[in-house]
Amino acid sequence: MRVVLALLLGAMVLAACAARLPAGASSSSTAKAVDATPSASGWKAECLKATLRALSMERSHYAGWLKGAAPNSKEQADYLRAIHYIDELTAKFRKMPPSEFTVEQAYRYVPVTGIPPSHSPSADSPKPIVLEDAWVSEPLPGGLLNFSGMTRSGPFYRVVGAPDDNFKAIKPKVHYRMVIQPLMRESYPFPSYYVCIKSFEPLKK
Repeated sequence: MRVVLALLLGAMVLAACAARLPAGASSSSTAKAVDATPSASGWKAECLKATLRALSMERSHYAGWLKGAAPNSKEQADYLRAIHYIDELTAKFRKMPPSEFTVEQAYRYVPVTGIPPSHSPSADSPKPIVLEDAWVSEPLPGGLLNFSGMTRSGPFYRVVGAPDDNFKAIKPKVHYRMVIQPLMRESYPFPSYYVCIKSFEPLKK
């Protein structure tokens, strides 16, 4: 039975990966890391708000998986434990003043219970990433960010924050040069992150 479930999960993952890859994407990534860390109080507040939004999405993931888990199963216990962890972390961040928030705290997020981890949890300082050609085709917040060189195995970036929380300023299918800040990992078998857009500039035609 577990073998059948594993095969079904694998098929679902492959389908999801195909859905995540935009038309015209190639097999090489053009993402570049830059040495910069958020410091302004306004930026910290934006990242904190985006982190709370990401935790809410993570909770929805696990709540959905919980509904499909067999009663009294290990999977059910794992999902309940993950939801409890997310609730505690959410309560902690809601009480936290923006001045005390650091991206490193969010980046240490752990639960990937019930599905294969995309990578080992890291306590390293997550650096902003420059995407030379990025665009969105899904509603924000919560939509995936497409970029030139995106592959079927990731990384995937789900947008949960934007400058001044103004998502309407980022127009669908308009290509931008973007600087994004990874906040925390999304529970997904391949590298996938919730990100806050730090800056964006339309590309010249």
